[in-house]
Amino acid sequence: MPWQLRAVQYNRDVNELLLFDKFKNTISELDTLSQIAATDLGESKEEAFGLEITTFEQVEKKILRYPKKKNGEISRIEDAVRAQSGSDKTLNIAALANLLKDLLKK
Repeated sequence: MPWQLRAVQYNRDVNELLLFDKFKNTISELDTLSQIAATDLGESKEEAFGLEITTFEQVEKKILRYPKKKNGEISRIEDAVRAQSGSDKTLNIAALANLLKDLLKK
């Protein structure tokens, strides 16, 4: 097989894998949105979002709902966490992910 044909086949294979991955992610996002929509959410009074943390040990999924009137308290906690954060974005995200994993187990 000439090298040009192999290059075309390789590009098709790579594009097919990329398309499959994108399709899989889209299905996962739709699944999460469906789970949130299935909750009996009072949109005027509540906030909701889906959270998923995947590790080699497990996948933790949670739909979090809370009353909008708690936004002030949530903002204060966010400010306290930001004040303790360092300058390394990766370390900050890892620390928050570890906290979330612990909280999701409870």
